[in-house]
This record gives sequence, C-alpha cells and structure tokens, in this order.
Amino acid sequence: MRTAIAEFLQSKGYKVLAAADGLQAKLICEQHSGAIDVILTDLVMPGMDGVEVVKTVLLLFPDIHVLYMSGYTDHAVELLDSGAVLLRKPFGFRTLAAKLRVMIDTPKPAIMGSL
Repeated sequence: MRTAIAEFLQSKGYKVLAAADGLQAKLICEQHSGAIDVILTDLVMPGMDGVEVVKTVLLLFPDIHVLYMSGYTDHAVELLDSGAVLLRKPFGFRTLAAKLRVMIDTPKPAIMGSL
C-alpha cells in the first residue's frame, strides 16, 4: 500500500519521503533538511506506532499537518487525541488527495479539528 500511495502522490506532483516503518520515518525526518508539510502515517504499526512517530516528528516540525490512516477504527478512536485527523481504510486515492490538499491549503490551527 505504501508504494502505491507514494507513486500516486508523486504523480500528482507531491514530493514523497516514504518509510517502511515508524523508526525509519523518524530517521528520515531527522535527516531531512527541508520543510515537511504533512505526515501521513498508519496508526497501528509494529514497533513504533503512528502516535509515537507523530510525537517525535512534531518536535522537529511543529507546524506539520498530521493525517493518520487506519483500518482499526474502534482502536484508532481510543488512541487519537481530539485534534487528530483520521482517514479510515479502505479509502480511494481521490479521497486521500482531497484530504491532503485541504490540509496543505489550510493554515494549521493550534489544535486541528477533523476534516
């Protein structure tokens, strides 16, 4: 799924930094010298889950928009704080592109609400 999403977003003109897991995402963000507008992460992953990844990335990029995705919606709702945005699996590429466009075009408030 990661490869398909990355290829789709690249075809739409986005620069994508893809990671195989949470630890690799953290390392990529730590080593990236430019800005990052949005982090798209699965909520439930082995090792470092999406919430942990986001906490780490927010220290490096405090203005980053956060979009979680998950197929475990009952579990996801328990883990997310009230300001998180969740894209429920399965979703289509159009839905993902629309959600990202809105997030990028909208200044990030102090606490993000659901889109």
